[in-house]
Amino acid sequence: MRLYYILAAFFIISLSVGFSQEGAKPEPPLDPSIVLKIDDNIVIKREEIEKEMMQRLGKEFLEQRISEILLEREAKRLAVSVTQEEVAKELDEKDEVDITDHVSDLKRLEKELKDRNYTLDRWQEAVQKLGEEGGYITQARKEATANLERELSRYGHTIQTRKEAMTDPARFQLLSRKVVIERRVQENTLRELFGERFLNEPGLNVWVKVILLSSPPEAEEMRRRAAKMEESAPALESEELRKNALERVTQLRAQADQKELENANAVVARGRAGEDFAKIAQEKGAGWSKTDFDIGWLKLNKLSDQIAAALEKMKVGETSEPIKTPWGYQIIYLCAKKSNDELKYEDVKDSLAAQQRIAPVNADELYRLDAQLRESAKITRNLK
Repeated sequence: MRLYYILAAFFIISLSVGFSQEGAKPEPPLDPSIVLKIDDNIVIKREEIEKEMMQRLGKEFLEQRISEILLEREAKRLAVSVTQEEVAKELDEKDEVDITDHVSDLKRLEKELKDRNYTLDRWQEAVQKLGEEGGYITQARKEATANLERELSRYGHTIQTRKEAMTDPARFQLLSRKVVIERRVQENTLRELFGERFLNEPGLNVWVKVILLSSPPEAEEMRRRAAKMEESAPALESEELRKNALERVTQLRAQADQKELENANAVVARGRAGEDFAKIAQEKGAGWSKTDFDIGWLKLNKLSDQIAAALEKMKVGETSEPIKTPWGYQIIYLCAKKSNDELKYEDVKDSLAAQQRIAPVNADELYRLDAQLRESAKITRNLK
């Protein structure tokens, strides 16, 4: 009997479920004019959101497109273009900066020293060697990359997907900088600059070539030994041992300074013997001075007191004595001297253009470029 009641109850439940399923009707699809509905209430209609989006984003989008179109037009006029390889390089450099920001203090120090030309090629060589032996540089990069990937994942990105999303903005920024630089070197701009920098400024004009010398390997090795010895000296057992160690540190550093001076004197001797300055710069120069040693025309009174004093004593065609600066020894070759009355635009045109091309483009220049392009165009907006 109990089994009978159980079966009956199961039959009734099955029927009720069947009736409820048969009575349930699927929700009809929303009217295309409705964007959001909660319960039976229409919350947002399509026309409302379109109007809101147009008001909020339409103006921003329109202004951005105006900037892009005007920039493309100016780039075409100046025959300036950007390749896919250049955009890829720009994005890779952005990734490198971000990775460096997530890396250890040691890696940051390496980057700063490279950027400031303190130890130059020898520093880079030493860091690479140490990285290969100890593995910490490789490991630091792996950790930094993983940290950056974790940070980007919070926003639904990886390094690669962010790079893809940034391709168009990177191209726009790169093209903007190229257009700014090309406008800098137009004939009328260079002539104005010639007047501002030379004719309107009193003082003698000098054309110089400069080599910033890299530190010789022997001097670098002595400084490394001195630094290690100085670091370990406080742990030595006796005061006498500590004193001897610090004296040895002083000796090593003095010997390193002497090696640098000997190297600088040897370079001066090569220059005075008539050896090609470009060859010496490529071999002995550090950082920029390997290829950008020809500084061009400058105002003597705009140079540092130390370099200006050396140039005042020199005759055209002479190579200076080694000049010690905070960045290392510099060797100067004086190509020419002219007063404002003697100096012509043709004398400085090439060096001015070279200086304009290598000078970084700042945010103010990009803003002025956009403003000037807008002023020269007839723009009619019809955004309601």
